[in-house]
Amino acid sequence: MKLKLAVYRAHKAEAARALLAILSTSLQVITLSVHNPLSSTIFFYREINLFFKHYVRAGRPSIYRKASYYYAIVETNNRGALYLYSIL
Repeated sequence: MKLKLAVYRAHKAEAARALLAILSTSLQVITLSVHNPLSSTIFFYREINLFFKHYVRAGRPSIYRKASYYYAIVETNNRGALYLYSIL
């Protein structure tokens, strides 16, 4: 309710409705990812692989100079969120 009041206070009625619709969709996406750990894990895996492929680029020049090898560990916190420790 506070969000609706804040949006309507800051925007005209039509713009406020459009913004609330966008926020509602974003909230649904976040809710689905929290309640579907497999999808969150697949997304995390894909993003991390792309990061190492395009930014770290082991054995080739990259934004981290030339890293020959990398080592990474994935862990979760108490809420189940994934995070990564890595050494280049």
